[in-house]
Formats: sequence, C-alpha cells, structure tokens
Amino acid sequence: VWNDGVRAEKLADLFNEKHNRTVNREYNGDHLVLHGSNPAIILRKHQKSAVWRGIQDRNLLLDHAVGAGKTFVGAAIIMEYKRLGIARKPILVVPNHLTTQWRSEFARIYPAANVLAANPDDFSKANRQRMFSKIALGEYDAVIIGHSSLTKIGLDPAIEEGIYKEQIDEIANAIEAMKNERGDRGIVRDMEKIKANLEAKVEKLRALAGVRDKVVTFDELGIDGMFIDEMHEFKNLFFTTQMQRVSGLGNPKGSGKAFDLFAKVRWLTKTYGEKVPFITATGTPVSNSLSEMFTMQRYMKYDEMKRDGLHLFDSWARMYGDVESLYEVAPSGVGYRISQRFSKFKNLPSLMAHYRTFADTVRLQDLK
Repeated sequence: VWNDGVRAEKLADLFNEKHNRTVNREYNGDHLVLHGSNPAIILRKHQKSAVWRGIQDRNLLLDHAVGAGKTFVGAAIIMEYKRLGIARKPILVVPNHLTTQWRSEFARIYPAANVLAANPDDFSKANRQRMFSKIALGEYDAVIIGHSSLTKIGLDPAIEEGIYKEQIDEIANAIEAMKNERGDRGIVRDMEKIKANLEAKVEKLRALAGVRDKVVTFDELGIDGMFIDEMHEFKNLFFTTQMQRVSGLGNPKGSGKAFDLFAKVRWLTKTYGEKVPFITATGTPVSNSLSEMFTMQRYMKYDEMKRDGLHLFDSWARMYGDVESLYEVAPSGVGYRISQRFSKFKNLPSLMAHYRTFADTVRLQDLK
C-alpha cells in the first residue's frame, strides 16, 4: 500500500474522510430534573449522563457493567421520551422472568406512571392475544413485554416481505459488485445460486421465529420507540460471508429470534426515520467472537454502515479484522495443523470511535 507515495496519500485521505472522522461527544446530565420521579431516589452521575445522552441521541446501547443501574436509566429515558413527545407509546422488551421485576422497579422510580406489564400468565395463548389488544388500544407511559412475546407478534406480511427482500437484494448486489471487481468468471451463475441460498436462508429464519398471532400485527400496535434489555440475547443475527474454512466467525446462520428483532428495527427506522428511539442494554455486547461487534453495529447504525459501504460482513472484516494463521492440535490428537482464525481487530481507533457513537460505556472500575 505504501510503496507509491501519491497512492498512499490518496488512500490515507480516503480512509480519514470515510472512517476516521468522528470526535466523540461528552454527555453531562447534571442539569437534568426528572419530572414525576421519586424524590427519594437520586440517580448517580453516570446514570443522569446516560439519560441525557438517550434524549439527545435516541440510538443508544447502554454498555454498563452489572450493578450500574441500567433499569432506572431505562425507565427515566422512557418517561422523558413520553414527557417531551419524542415517543407516544414506547415498548420495553425484557427477559421473560424479569417482567414483574422491571414493573416493580419502574413503579419505584416513577410511582404515578401508567405501565402495562406482562405477568407470567400472559404468555399463554389466549391471554397473550388479549394483552396485545390492550397494547394497541390503551394509552400507556410504557409497555413491558418478554422477549418471547416479541417474536409471537409479526409484522404485516407485505411489510415483512419488503424488509426480507431488501436484505436479499442488498447482499446479492454487494457480492456481485465484489465479484465484478475481482473479475470472477461465471458471475451470473454464482449470483443466481447465492440469491437462491439467501432466499432459502431467510425462509428458514422466518420459520425459526415461530408461529405468530393473527389478532394484531406489530405495525398496528402504535409502537414508536423500543427498549431492549439484555441485548446479547439477540446477538445471533445472520450474516453472509465469502470466508471459507475460517474459524472464529461466530454463527453466520443466525437465529429466528434475532432476525425477527432486526426486521422490526428496520420497520421502525423506515417508518419514523433514523432518529427513532431505539435503546438497548447489555453488560456483554462482545463476548464470544469479533463478529458480535459487527452485529451490534448493524442493529444500532445500519443505515450509516450502508453509507460507508460496511454493511456486509466481508467489507467490515477487511476494514476492522484480521485472519491469523495459527498452529493447533489436529483433530486426531496427533501432531499439529495450521488453521485460519478471525481473531484480531485492526484500525481499532476508527472502530472504537464508530462504536462510541452509539455506545455509552460504564465499566466496573468507573463505578469504583
């Protein structure tokens, strides 16, 4: 890359212009007054700053260590959205066993809030349908449902079809462009095969999401903001890669649950714009493989990644990841073999600058 001085300068300028252009903003919420909150509960500095950032940014990942108080932050952001008219009916999606805990914590910090929360009994089919009808017809400050309930309610089939088709076309077009650049022969034959495989994959993911209720669709509920607790539960989002026999990529096949959430986030963005409130929370955004960073970016800033040409895994991996050749014990247990593993980040300042555009990070040492 650096042998030709003129070319090197051109490439450096291009990289700086596209990927090395972010100055991270500092958020300070000391001035915040949380109207309607319990005066006996005083949020810490990092919690107030996170609430202020949620009001300003609206696409936010609360990457806070366990015990940092994400529940109160989430409740405060939701109530401020409601008070300021940013969201009329925000929905909180939490693990099934935490719905009652979230409701009691919400009531602790906002005693007068009108909150609809699912009980464990509401997960039965008849009760679930009644609850979705309540969401559609009622006026609530916040609605709390379990992860499994979210997958039970689908989008309108026509809308869902459009979102799936968009994904298939985008991926197919990008792969075709990559193959054209390399001058691959038999592009048409390859692309037809890739498109057919993608369509089959999407159909399989739809089936994995499970049977949907027919009473009401997600787009009819009036939801205009979403908060996802324990976001790492949705990290198995499918992606397409041309990397063959490379380990450390996680699970490219993905899960129906993750793809269902991605489709709903895409619908929210298309309906209300990129500033639609979408808040997520997890203490472990990246735990098992580097591809989880790509997945989090796709959920939070998909349109921005598309503009930068990084919405395909292979493009992102060339920019931010490295495939290393490592010696490992052969499967037979005798001798060693060389294997390729996607296990190392590069261009880390640029990657972290992009990550921090949507992630509010509070570590254990920050709390101490």
